[in-house]
Amino acid sequence: FYGACILCVDDIGVQDILDDIHRPLVTYGFNEGSDVRATNITQKNRQMHFDVICKKYGQSFCVELNLIGRHNILNTLAAIGVACELDIGVDIIQSALKTFSGVARRLDYHGTLNIAERSVALFDDYGHHPNEINAVFESLYSTYQDRRLVVIFQPHRYSRTRDLFDDFARALSKADALILLDIYPASEQPIAHINSGTLADAIRQRSSLDPVVIKNTDEVLKVLPNIIQNNDVVLTLGAGDIHVLPALLTQEYAGS
Repeated sequence: FYGACILCVDDIGVQDILDDIHRPLVTYGFNEGSDVRATNITQKNRQMHFDVICKKYGQSFCVELNLIGRHNILNTLAAIGVACELDIGVDIIQSALKTFSGVARRLDYHGTLNIAERSVALFDDYGHHPNEINAVFESLYSTYQDRRLVVIFQPHRYSRTRDLFDDFARALSKADALILLDIYPASEQPIAHINSGTLADAIRQRSSLDPVVIKNTDEVLKVLPNIIQNNDVVLTLGAGDIHVLPALLTQEYAGS
């Protein structure tokens, strides 16, 4: 092909294959050697500001982003790398990013709810892989440093839960409180000893966290008021039918 490869040079796997790629490259990341690099990163509430150094344009420019998390900065740098290859002007890049509100189910903010006379912030994310979970947790903990993170997670597929079992247990152990729904099968048949109960046991063995295991989204409305504290951050997480939960919670608790 005749296009360029847009590669995250911060990634160890990418670093390992760089010498074997004999095509035009545009690298991005936090690494000083990147063609498109982010520096001077600051965050205020749910908005990030940073400078982008672009080698092709021979200049740096500021970016205002209505998203949180280092992973979203990397995503932004990748998009900027493509834009630079297409000779899109800096002013257009800045304007587009300033008005970009993100994509559905990627750290979607659903506002503040009042549950049992306690105020909580509600977020929703599609993450269903341990690496995604780690990135989302890091973003929320860095934004709400003095607040607990209450996670409602629905594992997706028995095979994925089996293959990444220890990684899931390790990632989810970082929550302050955890509600586990039954695994969403996605047309798979059950696998012996792979379920949310055994995952909860693995989490208990590696941390002081005591997950609450429930069947479905309807049960969340029953158990959540007994778990949350004032000023908690509540995160609904997963790729199954948990996507209906933010609307259920908002309908039940918004303005209550």
